[in-house]
Amino acid sequence: MAARSNVVWLSGLRGLPDEVGGATLPRLWAQGERRLLPARDELEIMGRLLGLAEPLPAAALLAAAEGIACDEAWVLALEPMRIGGGAGRALLQPGEILPKDEQDALFAAAQEFVEELPWRLAQGRERWYILSSEPLQLGGPPFSQMLERELRQQDLGGPHGGRWRRTLDALQMVLAAHPVNRRRELRGCEPWTYFWPWGEGRLPVSSRAPVLRGIFSPRPELQAAARYFGIELASEPQPGSAGPWLWEYPHPWQYGETAADFEQRVAELLRRRDSLSLYTGLLPRGGVERCRWHPRRRWAFWRQRRWPDGAARPGAWT
Repeated sequence: MAARSNVVWLSGLRGLPDEVGGATLPRLWAQGERRLLPARDELEIMGRLLGLAEPLPAAALLAAAEGIACDEAWVLALEPMRIGGGAGRALLQPGEILPKDEQDALFAAAQEFVEELPWRLAQGRERWYILSSEPLQLGGPPFSQMLERELRQQDLGGPHGGRWRRTLDALQMVLAAHPVNRRRELRGCEPWTYFWPWGEGRLPVSSRAPVLRGIFSPRPELQAAARYFGIELASEPQPGSAGPWLWEYPHPWQYGETAADFEQRVAELLRRRDSLSLYTGLLPRGGVERCRWHPRRRWAFWRQRRWPDGAARPGAWT
């Protein structure tokens, strides 16, 4: 997979809800082998693209990047969030990053709240972390996947989802009564009480660098993975970058406006002998599509009406 070719993850290319499997990539590119690959969420996609046999343990990697000791711990990230939206809809949005003195005071109150619970709390620059000796089995989607979505009770649907919802509700009440949040409300600011739990898992057993030589992405969790594995990190690969590499194409995907820009960028990055694997973002019905490409083939982008017959065949990540 990632070991054999350069990889481009078109995370913004998601298809339409009513499309059959295998119809998304042909809109972009009408040639080559196509496969449907299983994936439940974006962390599973990231883990597979990095060559891991499990979803990316984003929380543990982010905590390790901040210098938090978590070698043996099961780590869960608590991401500050707020509830926005309108017309009766409650949409999850990124939370405010507080001044250090205010966050320190709230964190001290949260630590006191968790003293009787079987895990400990650690403070990072932008988020908090729960560290446990046992798997927490919460099963919440990654934070980036939840943004601008309406919250539903089943979003925390792991084996212990109900208990975690009650724990987070209790923590919310503790923080809401804190003087820091009372002063914020007097100033007309939203109280800092809501968190989204995500990214659970342990650090990979080995920190040995995978076969990838570069990870190019704006995502904090992929940047933390690059640091953990000790491989090249940048916003995008440069012409002549030694492969194989993983590049998350950094722009929201719109078929007409993006195709020409993407074609030009990839042509600049690839050398004649390089091959390329394209992966969509998470499709509405789950899973991703993969296409393989080689410079001997030509880009299509609607210029040629040579559409593959039938839907993409189910495949495996390996």
